Amino acid sequence: MKKFSVLIFLVTMLSLLTGCTQVGAGHVGIKIYNSGSDKGVLDTPAGTGWFFYTPGQSYVVEFPTYVQTVKWTSSSQEGKQNVDESITFNTGNKMSVNSDVSLSYHLLAAKVPAFYVKFKTTELATFTDGILRNIARNCMEEQASAFTVDQLMSNSAPFVKASQDCLTKSTADWGIAIDQFGFIGPIRPPKSVLDSITETQQAAQLALKKQNELAQVNADVAKQIAAAEGNAKAKIAEAEGQAKANQIVNSSITANILEARRLDIQNAALYKWDGHLNETYVGGGGNDKLMINVPAPGHK
Repeated sequence: MKKFSVLIFLVTMLSLLTGCTQVGAGHVGIKIYNSGSDKGVLDTPAGTGWFFYTPGQSYVVEFPTYVQTVKWTSSSQEGKQNVDESITFNTGNKMSVNSDVSLSYHLLAAKVPAFYVKFKTTELATFTDGILRNIARNCMEEQASAFTVDQLMSNSAPFVKASQDCLTKSTADWGIAIDQFGFIGPIRPPKSVLDSITETQQAAQLALKKQNELAQVNADVAKQIAAAEGNAKAKIAEAEGQAKANQIVNSSITANILEARRLDIQNAALYKWDGHLNETYVGGGGNDKLMINVPAPGHK
């Protein structure tokens, strides 16, 4: 019994001197010593599972290693409500541009101890919206000096890539891996630039309208010319047909035909009735009469 009581006492004292915590999936734990020769952060992190430490002498801090995503926007529907977290930066032509930005990153498990030593925080949200946001804004400001507003509005991909590369380089030593960086929606240039773009678009639309109207006028003129040319060709074709017909008629007239025609005309004049009767009546008694045509003098 005495030995058993001693064992229970030792187990109880050991439990009081030893702590234990569990590191969940998608997390990593680091042990921090408050005293002793190993004072400070243990360089080797612990993965998923149970983690032992000595209360009062050391403790365990847990960090997530899965992807963290943040959106810095001016909208109350994204990010923090009623807080404008959008980022403003200056372009190469000294224009102030505002933009909504999204960023995704994760902590590298092997470098979590170095991350803790650098920033002394276990709250990733505080780090993300503070230090990391400032780094992102500085990178955007630095890279935007090589671009104009027009270039960013027409094709922002080169600028986004340059900014992400800057972010990756700036945070690599702290065990931060940048997974994604980019704009949410179009950037917002100064009002003067927007007004100029609007005027340019309106001028282009007006020019296109005038061009279409001119094309319609030209089409109408071409239609009228085509109609006139068609009428002229029709008249020419008709005249040519009549001329050809006359030619055929003329070529078919011979001396005999002309003489026969002349005689027809002459005979028609000779036999034309002048309205007076030149006749001999032969008949018997009664009212019946027989009328016989008698040729005119000179005819048989």
